[in-house]
This record gives sequence, C-alpha cells and structure tokens, in this order.
Amino acid sequence: MSNHSQSPKFTFKISHRLYAGFALIVLLLLAAVSTTLFQVSGIKNTSDRMANQRMPTAMDSADLTTDLQGTLAALRGWMLTGDEAFKAQRAILWEEIEGTDARLDALSENWTDPETIKVWDEFQATIEEFRLAQDRVEQIANSVDEQPAVKILTQEAAPRAAMMVSNITGMIDNELSNPGNAAYGGNRVQLLGMMADVRGSLGLALANIRAYLLTGDEAFVEKFNTLWAKNDKRFADLVASSSFLAPAQKSLLQSFTEIRAEFVPLPPQMFEIRGSEKWNMANYLLVTEAAPRANKLLSDLLGPADENGERSGGMADQQRAFLLADSKIITDSTNLLETVQWVLLALGVILGAAIAFLTARSIVAPITRMTGAMSTLAQGNLEVEVPAQDRSDEIGDMADAVQVFKKNAVEVARMNAEEELRTGQTRARADAMAGLV
Repeated sequence: MSNHSQSPKFTFKISHRLYAGFALIVLLLLAAVSTTLFQVSGIKNTSDRMANQRMPTAMDSADLTTDLQGTLAALRGWMLTGDEAFKAQRAILWEEIEGTDARLDALSENWTDPETIKVWDEFQATIEEFRLAQDRVEQIANSVDEQPAVKILTQEAAPRAAMMVSNITGMIDNELSNPGNAAYGGNRVQLLGMMADVRGSLGLALANIRAYLLTGDEAFVEKFNTLWAKNDKRFADLVASSSFLAPAQKSLLQSFTEIRAEFVPLPPQMFEIRGSEKWNMANYLLVTEAAPRANKLLSDLLGPADENGERSGGMADQQRAFLLADSKIITDSTNLLETVQWVLLALGVILGAAIAFLTARSIVAPITRMTGAMSTLAQGNLEVEVPAQDRSDEIGDMADAVQVFKKNAVEVARMNAEEELRTGQTRARADAMAGLV
C-alpha cells in the first residue's frame, strides 16, 4: 500500500484552492466596482448640484443684478427725457426680474447655508419695496407733482398774479381813459405812478420767482425780496390814497387787495420747497427710497461696496465659492478614483499572476508527470513509480487510481505468468508421457 493510502490527510483540494483564487478575484472585482460606483455616485451628486443648483443660482443672481440696475437706468431715462419708451423698457425688465426671482426662490428651497437663506428672505421683502418706490417715482416724474414749488406757481401764484395784474391794469386804463377822475381830487400823476409801480414790481417779482424755481440761485430770492418790498410800499401808498380813486378803481383795488392777501404767503412756500431736498419729488424719492433699496439689493447679491465702489461677499460670490468648492470635490474624487483603480488593477494583475503560477505549479506539472507514468504503464512497464501518491488533493486521488491500476496490472501479469508456467508444465508432462508410449 502506498503512503497515500496509509497516512491520514489534511484535505485542501485543488478545487478549493481554485475556488479561493476565484473568490479573491471576485472580491477584487467587487471592490473595484463598488469603489467606482461609490465615487461616481458622489461625483454625480456633486455634478447634479452644480448643474441644477450652483450654476443656475450664480447665473440667475448675475441676471437679477443686471436687470435691477437696468430698471434704475430706465427710470432715470424716463425722468430726464419723458420718453415713454423708457417706461416700457422698465416694465419689460420687471417681468424678467419676476421670472428670475421665482426661479431663485425655487432654488432657495435646496440651499443649506442659514445666512444665505436669511439674506434671501430679506431680499424678497426689499425687492418689493424697491419696485413700489420705482413706481412712485415713475408716476410723479414729468407730472405736475414732480416739482411742488412749480405746481404752486402754476396753479396758485401765477393765476393770482395774473388777476392782480389785470386789476391794476384796469385801474390804470380807467385812469387814462376817464379825465373826469380828476374830480375825485389828489395828484393824478402820483396815483398813476403808484399803480404803475405796483404793477411793474409785481411783474418783475414774479419773474424772479420763476428764475429761482428754475435755477435755485439765491440771488433771485434777494431780487424778489427787494422788488416785493417796493411793491409793499407802493401798494400801501395806493391804499392810503384810495379816497381819490373813482368807484370803478376802488372796486378793482378791493379785488386786488383780496387776491394779493392770498398771494403773499405763496412765495415763501415756493422758496422753502425749492431750497429743500423735496424741490424735485421724483429725484427726492429716487434718492431717499429707491436708491437705498437698490443699494441693499445689490449688497445682498454682490456684497457691500468698498471705498472704490467695488462689491464683494454677496450671494453671488458665495455661490461662486460653492461652485469652486464643488469643482474641487469633483477633481479630488476623480483623482482618488483614478488612484484606487490603478491600485486595484495592480492587485488584480498580481493576484491573477499568482493564481496562474500556483495553478500551473499545483496542477500542470503533477498532471504531466502523472500522464507520463500512465503512458509508461500502458506500454507495459509495470516498474514505473506512480508519482504524487502523498498528495491530499485531486492529483493524489488520481495517483491512487493509477496505483490501483498498476497493482491490478501487476497482479494480472503475475497470474498470467503462473498460468503460463502451469501450462508449460502440463505440456511437458504430456510430452514426456507421449515419449514413454
């Protein structure tokens, strides 16, 4: 009996080693695929965030900034020129702003930075206030309410001045066309001079009001005050001499006096308004309501302005920073994935080579020797040694089988030899007996 049949074996068959090798390859493949899927999933999520959130937010923020600035430019164009095209342009820009604002509001639902969300909520409130402020400016610009002092002049002061001029002119015309007025006594030439001085100083005073409202030059206020002082004096002289006036002239003077009393408080009102920030209400509202809100909106989007007017640190910058951070994540993840794949490839090559080497060493060489032994046995050489009888794997099992074959062949040969010997002996005895006969 062979050592293989006599000694106990620790069975770790070739199939087990092959299964283990294939299992290692499968595990390596799973590791490669799992790593790839994990990394690709992370890259995809980051790419989706960039494509569906970061980039749209950055682009919409830029568009919103441009459109907001455009509405201010269109509003100023309307204020300066009164061209209706600027109003239409502003309306179109606000339609675009509404669409952009709606998209950003939808994107904000996926924002994660609390400060950015807070700024956006404030932005939403401010942008509505900004729109209402622009609407007020647009409504007032190029209307009678744009310049309150001019409105007082055209609707209150100028009509009263015209009536006063008409009254005093009527008094003068009456004086010149009625020689009989001399019967009322007094120096008629002096009366006529008073009337002329009142009318002349009134007309020049009104002209200086207009000039001041147009230019804001305080020199015109001083000239008005001088002329109005003269008007006060000559008017007082005329009132003092009213007993010498004809009845028609007295009636006109009475009307003049009443209207003049209404006119007197108007110039100080106009001067006060023209000298204040509210002399142009469209500009005043633009500066005090629309512009501060525009600055707040731009600060939210682009950050506060520095001393050079440059802005930074707003939502747009934050989104660009997030975009750069996501780009870096993708780059780092891609580099890591590439490194891992090269490592796994190297491990796969090494493991495959090792499995191939071990397989060749464990199977090919022993089977080659076994094949040689079997071929020798087949040729009738029963002295050949059957290899690998001490192995505990499939090659050992094959060696056992060949060894049994060999033993059987040896036994058959022995039996044939014995049979031939008996046959020879029998034939010899037969030949011997035949010779005796």
